[in-house]
Order: sequence, then structure tokens, then C-alpha cells
Amino acid sequence: MKQKKIMEIMLLLSLLFLLFSFVCLFRGLPGQKKSELPSEPLALREGRQRADAEALRIHLNKADADELCSLPGIGQALAERILEYRQEKGAIRSYEELGSIEGIGEKKQQMLRQYTCLED
Repeated sequence: MKQKKIMEIMLLLSLLFLLFSFVCLFRGLPGQKKSELPSEPLALREGRQRADAEALRIHLNKADADELCSLPGIGQALAERILEYRQEKGAIRSYEELGSIEGIGEKKQQMLRQYTCLED
């Protein structure tokens, strides 16, 4: 009789452990913040971050001096030279074309590729 009670208690404890495991699996561990649990697959989050970064790019052919100055390494003088170039030559068609503007070398061209776009 005593063995039967011990077996029932062990079975009950096992069921409680399984229940706790499922709750932790689907809701997170006690004390764990909801924000720590990923709500979507990593690939989707990374794709959304890339899309957000694309939307934040400055359009080189439409930007004014203030927008150009917000780019790293571009000051007022260089922004003015970019605007003058656009006035004289028209729209910038490639990043290599920027090399003909005084003060823009290969490094600045690479940086501008990260933070700007040329097409709509």
C-alpha cells in the first residue's frame, strides 16, 4: 500500500514537471522578459533591417546641402561641390563619377555607397 502511494506521488511529480516544461517552452522561463523571446525568424528580422536601412538612404541627386552634410565625412564645402557638380553635369549616374569631384576619393565613394542611393 505504501509503495502504491509513493508511485502515485512520483507520477504526479512527473506530470507537474512535464507541465512546467511545456509552460517554459511556450511562454519562457519565469522571470524572462517577453522581449528576450524572438517573435519572428532571424532571417525575417535581418531582411526588415536591410529594408529599413535602404529606406533611410539619402538620394544623392535630390539631397540638399544639409542632407549631404549629415553624411559621415561630408562637410559644408564638399556638400557645396557635390551640388555644383550636379548643376553643371546633371544627375550623378555612378559612384565612380563622384571621383571627379575634388575631395572624393575611393574611400569616400565606398562610404557614400553605404549611406546613399542614386536611383529612386
